[in-house]
Amino acid sequence: MLSILLAVSVSYEGFLGDPVGAAVRYRFNYDSLSLLVRGGAGIGGIFSYLNVALLGDALITVPIQKGVSVYMGGGLLTGTRLFGGLDAGIGVRVILGGDMRITDQVALGFEFAPLVVKSFVGKAHPGISFGLRGIYYPSAQRGDEESKEVVRTEEEGTRKAEARATSKRKAKKPKTVKRVTSTQEEKKSSESRTVIDHKRAEEEYKKGLQAYADGNLRKAKLHFEAALRYDPSYEKARIALEKVKRQLGER
Repeated sequence: MLSILLAVSVSYEGFLGDPVGAAVRYRFNYDSLSLLVRGGAGIGGIFSYLNVALLGDALITVPIQKGVSVYMGGGLLTGTRLFGGLDAGIGVRVILGGDMRITDQVALGFEFAPLVVKSFVGKAHPGISFGLRGIYYPSAQRGDEESKEVVRTEEEGTRKAEARATSKRKAKKPKTVKRVTSTQEEKKSSESRTVIDHKRAEEEYKKGLQAYADGNLRKAKLHFEAALRYDPSYEKARIALEKVKRQLGER
């Protein structure tokens, strides 16, 4: 029900024939179904029996090509007859017609409707109503304006979103570059230290062995400690250092 109500569009109609009058139209679009409800008033009576009438119709419209549609349905009418004897009654009619859009806001059409009016105090009277119709669609202009506003709003939203995204990318880019650069430098430094430390550890270990062979335990100790500083996992240097410390009486 909510979707039907949201699909309502209002238009206005003037008709010239029997009767002559005006009406307000409400169109309900639901899926492929288009229902037109119309209410109005007219003056006539040459063929339609009632000289002053109130009209209410329910019509189903079917588009046959772009801007052209036909419709069919039924309606009720009530009113008075002022000429040929005062009378009043209520009636029904079967409606057939069609219309064609001239512009987005204006359409022209023709309608034919056999009818029967039952007098409140007498017999039923057959008749017909027919005539040319002009229709005005104010929602077409409003819809265009709303569509343009929606497009403008969407475009503005897109521009703002792109601007925010660009701003974020610019804000993040220097940090990302700095972080990557720092990581690369640390990696290079770490790899460099690993290679250099191992080499220096080997050199210090050999110097320690030479000092030990020369009987200079304290000098050997210094070289073994230096080897472990360059490479803490150097097991030979650790064992040699522990041996020198024992000989020196250190723990």
